[in-house]
This record gives sequence, structure tokens and C-alpha cells, in this order.
Amino acid sequence: MYHPDIDKSDIATQRMQFINLAYEGVSDPAKRREYDNRTGTSWDTLTPNQAHSNAYDYPRRTYTKPPHSPINTSPPKDEILIRLENNCRGDPSNYVHYLRLAEAYLERGRRRDAISQYDVVGELILEQGLNADAIEIIEKIVSLSPSNANGYIELLSNLKRGY
Repeated sequence: MYHPDIDKSDIATQRMQFINLAYEGVSDPAKRREYDNRTGTSWDTLTPNQAHSNAYDYPRRTYTKPPHSPINTSPPKDEILIRLENNCRGDPSNYVHYLRLAEAYLERGRRRDAISQYDVVGELILEQGLNADAIEIIEKIVSLSPSNANGYIELLSNLKRGY
């Protein structure tokens, strides 16, 4: 399921690394002793269910977890972007989806992508006649210093005059 030959995604690779770390904890006698000393348990006295639980827990207690390990309760950031992008495709007239996607891009340092999504938000808001909201979005775009900032500044000026 998570094997890199079957699933080429980064998430699968990270999970496979996590599984390999757990296996190292079970298979290496020195690491088993280290774990036993740290936790006060012995692998040899555990039931199969307890051993499975502790094998899963070994990397969590021994290593610094990667940011997108299966221990994390929140989905990996790339998965979040995929969901947001799918929301935009599924409901292209809902500007809120594009706004959330723009903010997610911005959080990840993807300024150009964020500008592009804010632009879509501005267009959808203008189509709904929400000029005050459109002004706010265009000001946000201008603050991100797009390559075509003059066009946004001119649009902003026109909207403010007509508002």
C-alpha cells in the first residue's frame, strides 16, 4: 500500500520510511534494549497486540518525527492543497474556495500562485457586485508586488472612484 513501487507520492515515501524505522526498532536487538530501557517494557513479555502497538510507537519515541508522518493528525500540506484545488474545480463559482487556496499558497511561500488565486477571487467578487470586497482583495494583490502591479493599481483606482 505504501511501497514506493506501488505509490510514488511523497506521503507514501514518508510513511514507508516510518514503517522502516519501526521495523528497525523491532529487528535490531540493541535498539530493542534501548527502547525497553526507555519505556520500562520488554518486547518478549508483550502480547502480539501490545508488541504491534509498541512497534508503531518506537519511531515516535526514538526519532524526531518527519512533519508529514502518519502520527500527525492533520493531513500533509500537499494533501490540503489538493483538497482545496479540488474544491475550486468542483464549485468554480464559489470565491471562498479560491480565497482559501490563495491563503494556503501564501502560507507555503507560493506568492505567484497566491496572486493568481486572489485574482480569481477578485473577478468572482466583482461579478457579484461586491466592489468593497473586490477593493480589499486587489489591495492584497498589490501588497504582494505582482509583476503587473500597475494594472491592479489602475483597477483599484477605478473601483475606488466608482465606489
